[in-house]
Amino acid sequence: IIPEVLAGGDSGEAALWLVADRVCALADAEQAIVLLSADPELPADHLDTLTVAAAVGVHADDVHGQQVVVDGSTIGTVFRTGTPLITDVFRHPIAGFTDLGQRPAIVMPLRAGTMAWGVIAAARSPHQSPLDTRYLDLAADFAGHAALALSLAARRDHERERSVLADRERIAHDLHDHVIQKL
Repeated sequence: IIPEVLAGGDSGEAALWLVADRVCALADAEQAIVLLSADPELPADHLDTLTVAAAVGVHADDVHGQQVVVDGSTIGTVFRTGTPLITDVFRHPIAGFTDLGQRPAIVMPLRAGTMAWGVIAAARSPHQSPLDTRYLDLAADFAGHAALALSLAARRDHERERSVLADRERIAHDLHDHVIQKL
């Protein structure tokens, strides 16, 4: 996923959709969501909610943008502990995602170093087989790479902003010099 994010030159937001799409395919799921914290630099225990920043699959439009409580929820437990989880039931269901009833799902923390970005969740149809625990190691590796890709995409977005601001400052300085010379 890292080479795709870096090669695409897309924004961090586009990287989120790519992560959701890839995890949906890897888990053979019908839905996948990426939930992000408001500030990845804050410790996980200081956050109350996560926001669905990207959603793919069925009901994706209904799920996107929802806020999910961290305290007492399945999503929150994975976010705070940093441990991936396979489950059939979510505490605090997410409308359009896990409120559809019991279904096999995997939830993975998005962490890069000390930064807790959020959580990735993928849910299968109730008619599909449950996820095998062998998925946990694969899921943890994927989530680690995805978090690193998001960190790199965010850093690239920040560098682009700095470049634009530097160009604007240079142009303003040039205009100022030109006006002073004319005066």
